[in-house]
Amino acid sequence: MILSVIESFVLNFVLLLVCVINIRNGAVGGVHYYEQPVKDRVVELGLITENEIKRNYIVSGLVLMFFLIVAAPLMVFVVNGA
Repeated sequence: MILSVIESFVLNFVLLLVCVINIRNGAVGGVHYYEQPVKDRVVELGLITENEIKRNYIVSGLVLMFFLIVAAPLMVFVVNGA
């Protein structure tokens, strides 16, 4: 039971870390989480470029997918002994 709680804290911390990394230089860094009109408006204002939005999306997706595909099963099988 306690291992499951620790596991959930670790996975939630990883998700939080991905979000914090995205918005480390301001909320514009995490604009790829928003709808297209918001992205268009931010690009129109010159706060970020389309290429930066795509790069942030790919980087955050890769980091998050790594933890979902590798770290989560690793914790389930190694930590919990499933």
